[in-house]
Amino acid sequence: MTKRFLFKIAILLIIFSLPLIGTTSASLVDTETSLTNTMSASSLDFSLTSPDDFLPDTLTPGDSSTRSANLVKVGSLDFQYNLSAIQTDGDSDLCNALQIETRLNGMVRYSGSLLGLTATEVFNPVNNWEFYLSLNDYNLSLQSKTCNFNLIFNGEQIGGNGFTDQEILPSVINSSTWEATASSDIVLNEILPNPSGLDSAPNPNGEWVELYNKSDTVVSVENWHLTDASSNSVLINGSKTNTGGTDIDGFGFLVVYVGPTSLTLNDAGDTVNLFMGPVDLINLVDSHTYGDTPEAKSIARIPDGWGDWFDPIPTPGGPNKLELELEERVSQDNQAEATEEKTEEPEATPEPESSSEPESSPEPDLILPSPEPATQSSEINLPVVEPSPSPELQPELEPEETIIIQPDDVQD
Repeated sequence: MTKRFLFKIAILLIIFSLPLIGTTSASLVDTETSLTNTMSASSLDFSLTSPDDFLPDTLTPGDSSTRSANLVKVGSLDFQYNLSAIQTDGDSDLCNALQIETRLNGMVRYSGSLLGLTATEVFNPVNNWEFYLSLNDYNLSLQSKTCNFNLIFNGEQIGGNGFTDQEILPSVINSSTWEATASSDIVLNEILPNPSGLDSAPNPNGEWVELYNKSDTVVSVENWHLTDASSNSVLINGSKTNTGGTDIDGFGFLVVYVGPTSLTLNDAGDTVNLFMGPVDLINLVDSHTYGDTPEAKSIARIPDGWGDWFDPIPTPGGPNKLELELEERVSQDNQAEATEEKTEEPEATPEPESSSEPESSPEPDLILPSPEPATQSSEINLPVVEPSPSPELQPELEPEETIIIQPDDVQD
């Protein structure tokens, strides 16, 4: 009886306590094992093979040196790469003067200055590179120099996550010795690489080069050549000169217009070479290398034909002058013109000044007794006094030269 009562009470307590129970939770855990899974990582890697440095290792202007390299893919990722060059040591002037042509699988990919080299390529199964190095600057200051430089290949993953690789090809080249073997009195005298307006403007507004004859005899430059550092050349003939001909008088000038031609004078610096005939070292007459040139300023020898090079105001076909000298000369000319104008102004005729010396002008007109001239063997010459516009030009008669004639002195 008691047990049944207690059981009923327990049931009632459970029933009435259910609404008082809060939220409960339970977690389920399971483990699965995946077998035979693998993970791999790709790589970007390539290598360069090059049997030799540039050969020959010494350059003379007009010659070239070659080197080859083979780019090989080592990693698994496809990539693209950029080719460039930087100087590492040696003479900067020589390095800047060097020209390079690059060929990939026989196709030209770049042609220009060595240190300006840039080429971007996508890796192909075959990547055979050929490099042709040349020196087209005949400036004698580049003799016996060395240029150390690196050819750099920078590779990066195509559309990837920044994987890169770099390979470097150290290189060295030397310059030999040479001299201007052609003998001539014609020299480079003035260069205008950066005229006002277009460099390639028609004559006479574009670029030009002035020649000077240091001798006293006429010299013809017909079929001579001018070249720049990139081996661009222009044949000199009458259609390209300021005179319409190719003869240069003794100690004279000739302007060669190169604006409309293939010869391009770089504003930032270039070299101009003069050849007595075809472009060949044995025909080299003169050469000059210049740096950055402001607009409308030339590079010129002062004095003409012999002196150092300056950057004066252009004087095509005439003597070279420093800018300061030009300004002084113009100032002197202006002062001279002002003095002349002042001298030419009309002046009032001054009144004759009183003088203790006898003068002929105040005397009355002389009336001779006879219109016939004197017939004696010793003729009497009478001074003739003419009016003068200015007192400076009026002659003054000395007392001993004044002759006063009385009627008794003249005989019929």
